[in-house]
This record gives sequence, C-alpha cells and structure tokens, in this order.
Amino acid sequence: MLFHEGDHGDAMFVVQSGCIRITKSVGGEERVLAELGAGEFFGEMAILNHEPRNATAVALEPSVLLVYDK
Repeated sequence: MLFHEGDHGDAMFVVQSGCIRITKSVGGEERVLAELGAGEFFGEMAILNHEPRNATAVALEPSVLLVYDK
C-alpha cells in the first residue's frame, strides 16, 4: 500500500519497474482507475492542489519507484 484515498499527499511517484494499481471508492465500491507500469507517474495532484489524495495506490508486485517530495 502506497497511500489511501483521503491521505495527506506530499510526494509524487514515477514507476521504474513493477505495477501499481490506482483505485477510487465510488458508492462504497472500489473502482480500478488505472494500472501503471514503468515510465508512468502518479500522485502529482495532491502536491499541486494541496488537497488530500483522491485515490488509493497499491503495488501489485515488487516495484521500484522514484519519489519526488514537494
């Protein structure tokens, strides 16, 4: 688990290897928004708009990520 929907966000991530699933709770049900692989990035909105995370991110397999703190 990288972060949960509603968490404070102070970093963004770039996937170097592995697979990250992004989900969002909609009407009490988890919806898959994306599955990200090498070269893709996520988490930038929380540091740009200073609001809580609007989705959940979890690694589906061992992954290597670059983390950029704000």
